Amino acid sequence: MPELLANGHDLAARTHAALLELYALDSRVERARARLDALQAHAAELALERATAWRKLTAARATVAAAQAQLGIQLRALYEQEQPSFVSVLLSAGSLDGAVQAFDDLTRAVGSTGSVLQQAQTAAGDVARLRRTLRARASQIARLERTAAANETALERAQADRQALVNRLRSQQELNAAQIDQVQSQAGAAVASAQTATLEAATTASAVSFGAQAPLLTNPAAGPGSASPTLVVSSTGYSLPGSTAIGLPVARGIVAVDPTVIPLGTRLTIPGYGEGIAADTGSAVKGYDIDLWFPTLREARAWGRQTVTVTLH
Repeated sequence: MPELLANGHDLAARTHAALLELYALDSRVERARARLDALQAHAAELALERATAWRKLTAARATVAAAQAQLGIQLRALYEQEQPSFVSVLLSAGSLDGAVQAFDDLTRAVGSTGSVLQQAQTAAGDVARLRRTLRARASQIARLERTAAANETALERAQADRQALVNRLRSQQELNAAQIDQVQSQAGAAVASAQTATLEAATTASAVSFGAQAPLLTNPAAGPGSASPTLVVSSTGYSLPGSTAIGLPVARGIVAVDPTVIPLGTRLTIPGYGEGIAADTGSAVKGYDIDLWFPTLREARAWGRQTVTVTLH
């Protein structure tokens, strides 16, 4: 029984510790999931930004290509205008101012197209750099996602292990409690059976012994038909595992006596303690001393040592 009780306390302590670890793991799993969700949301935003940047880059490249084509056409026209047929251009013009104006218009058109081309190329370069930056950020987020997912998986695995441990410990606690109940039931049945058998066998001897020990009783004149004899004794509480002198397992109600004063098998009524049976002896139990068994050391210490008047039955 003491081993079962100690095992029960150990199981309770281990279960409590495992539950605390499980609660801590629950919190860590929730934080890991929240971080993974945030990373996934950030990754989605980056994917959208990259798609937008790709569309801008495609548009910029198309603008560059169109500007390059237009510039080529205008440069070709300008070149052709600058050939020796320049004289014919002057001659065909209504005036010198008109000819100069025509060449100025063509030159401005070429400059405007060149400016558009330069702006488009600059925009394409900016978008390309932005895409490289977004790609690097997306790669970093992907690594963080993999790390967070692995961490969450590890925490969930540890959480499952702790839950399984808690379940096993609770099962062991239930089994241990059932064993304690069984032992207590068996001990109680054995005590009751032994008390009955011992009392029946010792009835005659007890009566003779009481007569022989008449000087020790508080009512020495007690005889047949009189009240039950009483005895003033010094009682001490104790709590030790094991069996009694007559082979019974220790239990509440077991009283250790000096058999020369109180015969084994005698039933006693002890004020403040209740009913008991003289079923044990001890090297320190001499004369008018008795020891009362308690299930816990705290209760035995609380009783301490008291002088009581016991009634013998």
